[in-house]
Amino acid sequence: MAHKDIRKEFEVKDEKTGEVRKYEAVGFLEDGEPSVCGDEMLRRVPDAIGGEDVKFLEECIDQDWSRELWPYYLATNCRHPDGPRSVRCFCRYASRWYRARRWLGIVWGDYCLIVRRIK
Repeated sequence: MAHKDIRKEFEVKDEKTGEVRKYEAVGFLEDGEPSVCGDEMLRRVPDAIGGEDVKFLEECIDQDWSRELWPYYLATNCRHPDGPRSVRCFCRYASRWYRARRWLGIVWGDYCLIVRRIK
């Protein structure tokens, strides 16, 4: 299976409000392509989540969204406040999710997926 064909659906529930949102983490690399720059990654998945959905995930970061997502960096299209060329990401380390940021100018490989919301 090509990286661009990866689709991993997951649900996140805000325990305080009971609101449930559905997302999917998707691939973006073509067959045989090892990596692309961040701008190209976002061009290929133009509906990556932004501010409101990133804030929702940050509020629910203590949950285990899906074991299938553990090996991946989950990229968003939410710019980091300290640098407009950096985007918010989520990564799993030591049995929990963490907020991270990555610069768009670097290469993004098969260890990354982009999060978009399922309506």
